[in-house]
Amino acid sequence: MKKKEKESITFLSSSFMFVGVIFTFSCGVGIGLFTLLFEPCRTQLDTISWCIVGFACGVLQIFLIIVSSRRGLSVVRIDESGIKRLIFGFIKSTEMKWDNIAEIRYYERGIPFIFVSKTLSLENKIYDYIIKQKDVLQIQLNKKVYNALMKYIQQPIIGLTEEKLTELKLK
Repeated sequence: MKKKEKESITFLSSSFMFVGVIFTFSCGVGIGLFTLLFEPCRTQLDTISWCIVGFACGVLQIFLIIVSSRRGLSVVRIDESGIKRLIFGFIKSTEMKWDNIAEIRYYERGIPFIFVSKTLSLENKIYDYIIKQKDVLQIQLNKKVYNALMKYIQQPIIGLTEEKLTELKLK
């Protein structure tokens, strides 16, 4: 008898943040390589300058990855048990069971997002406060995310009107 596998949908938490992190990392590495490989830069830099370039292209890039891993490099997995955020795709950061979700709210700040909260009411809260909460998942809204959520939730997404659904081409 075959064992039934769980059906799950996996996607980036925020593709916009992911692209920003990759671009910044690439720029730092590019500046470092340029400095190392371009002859006039290599011959004119003294020890202090080499330390500054090494810090900017090494330590700051590692710091960028560590700091941005929670929002920019995380993957969200939706399945019948709930929603999970995995940092780098395998380190579990946050997990919410469907029956523990208190509220799902639509929010737009240039890019459409939804916030999924376990305990907290997100009404009248500002964006900067919401994203710092550990029990709130921020997910960039697109058709794949919307369809995955509608498959498992019974409650409405607060703030997401029929007009917005049509405008974002989610239906």
